[in-house]
Amino acid sequence: MSALFRKRRSLHLPITLSVTLIVLNVSLMIVWIVLFAQNTWWAALVLGVVVFALILTGLSIYMVLMIKEVRLNQRQANFVDAVTHELKSPIASLSLHLETLSLRSLSDDQRQKFYATMERELERLDTLISQLLEVGRIEAIGRQNPITDLLLDSLLRSVAQEVAGHYRKEASDIFQFDLETAVLRAPQVVVETIFRNLFDNAIKYGGNPPFVQIRVRSHGRGRIVI
Repeated sequence: MSALFRKRRSLHLPITLSVTLIVLNVSLMIVWIVLFAQNTWWAALVLGVVVFALILTGLSIYMVLMIKEVRLNQRQANFVDAVTHELKSPIASLSLHLETLSLRSLSDDQRQKFYATMERELERLDTLISQLLEVGRIEAIGRQNPITDLLLDSLLRSVAQEVAGHYRKEASDIFQFDLETAVLRAPQVVVETIFRNLFDNAIKYGGNPPFVQIRVRSHGRGRIVI
């Protein structure tokens, strides 16, 4: 899990450094061509151009790899933030219910309701811990948050049913779906965690009884609106 807690890195430095080196390389290559073309030293000219072209290619590859690494680190940091936020909710709920049970005299019916709520929060914690362990397992075998093609309609329905189950409800009792067929290329664990957190908050703050509408629209060229 240590890789998930890398320090956030900005894209500004690697891009600036790479662009500066590329511009410098191109400038030197132009000077080289001008100098040797005037003296008709064609062998040295060709050799120099080839070397500069190789350096330029290497710098370009370096810039692309650095951007990918920084973006990966940013996604991992965002994932940790989302999970940390989601962990706080059931822990706070359990703490509040335990405090209430210890300080107040409650009827058997009230106690049963409290126990049922605490059981649901424990199930949420178990799900979160399982997700974190899954991420750790993926990293351990060298496949950090593998990117796959996800069918959004089935994924959203599955997560909605899971979240509704925490409240002893069916997804149809809370959620209304208006989903177009769309494919999202992203890490499944991360996407499920994000939507699980969103749906749970939507139920909490979606009125009494809660009502949550989920819409998906695909606009082509990789654009999906949820």
